[in-house]
Amino acid sequence: NTHLVESPLLSRMEKSVELTFEHPPGFRSGRGYIYVCIPWISRSEWHAFSLFAHPDLPNHSSVCMSVNGDWTARVHKAVRARTVRPAWICGPFASPYSTAVHYEDLILVASGIGITPAMDIINAYRAGSRRLSLIWSCRDASLLEYYLQHGRFDKDGWTLIYYTGKRKLRLQRSSLPDTLCVFHGRPVWDTVIREIISSIELGMGLPEEVVAEREACLDDLLQARQELELS
Repeated sequence: NTHLVESPLLSRMEKSVELTFEHPPGFRSGRGYIYVCIPWISRSEWHAFSLFAHPDLPNHSSVCMSVNGDWTARVHKAVRARTVRPAWICGPFASPYSTAVHYEDLILVASGIGITPAMDIINAYRAGSRRLSLIWSCRDASLLEYYLQHGRFDKDGWTLIYYTGKRKLRLQRSSLPDTLCVFHGRPVWDTVIREIISSIELGMGLPEEVVAEREACLDDLLQARQELELS
């Protein structure tokens, strides 16, 4: 299960580094986590990171390494710009998220870099019949912006993001789905989770209803504009 990845792409963010690699021969792609060894940082250290399928590159996976210790701090310092350097990987190994296949309605809760396994589940199941709602608290602006740019969110589930950082976010609201909301401040976890559960159980305030209402409103506005132009 150990592979040498000769040319992974490492991209630096404000407080983390993304490592993207093409699956080497014999690598069993899937959800879970891998161990990573970066020999030009340390030949003897292996660290576990959640794995997710790259949303745009076929046969590629990524891990996101948040600065949270001496080793990740050295990686972050060494990667000053996008670079290609060799790395060793071992795995993948199953994670607790692998049980998601047994449920129809999923509420994924994450903070910070914990978004990685949650996004992998969304990428895997959003095209099916499951309802996937995400609640994510994050203070790293660049990490949040990255996932909003590259993430694929479930249109039938709520995506509720709570930003706790200081820098002003650079977002293109027009490119975000109607079921995605960004709040400033910390969530009241118990209340938010209970409201999503109640919405699903009662069949009220569901994401698809919000989308349908917005589309109907846009249709009405378009029709009114056309009538004004013809009058």
